[in-house]
Amino acid sequence: MMQVKSTIDERWRGYRDSAKNFSYLTPWLFAFTLIWLAAYGAVFPDPIRLAASHWPLILVGVVGSFIGNVTAIGGGLVFIPVLMFAYSVDPVSALKLAFVTQAVGMTSGASG
Repeated sequence: MMQVKSTIDERWRGYRDSAKNFSYLTPWLFAFTLIWLAAYGAVFPDPIRLAASHWPLILVGVVGSFIGNVTAIGGGLVFIPVLMFAYSVDPVSALKLAFVTQAVGMTSGASG
């Protein structure tokens, strides 16, 4: 019994030490954010006007992300119908956009 307790204590100490060394705000996260902001500014010359004209889509994105993260359903359950019915995007393009959004979101989340 003492051997099992010792093994559990060693594992817990390893988890605790790795949690202390984990830093979410890294220089890479800062650099990645600056790169995205520069790319966004280069592609969209007036981002404030763009956001103001598409504010409902931003709200749907926040709600869809919340639903996708809280449940195992995913944000596509929200995004695809909104793109199809509110923005008149054809179903295949809406599905492709949902896949690309998921791929970029997962990649940026994993790199941060």
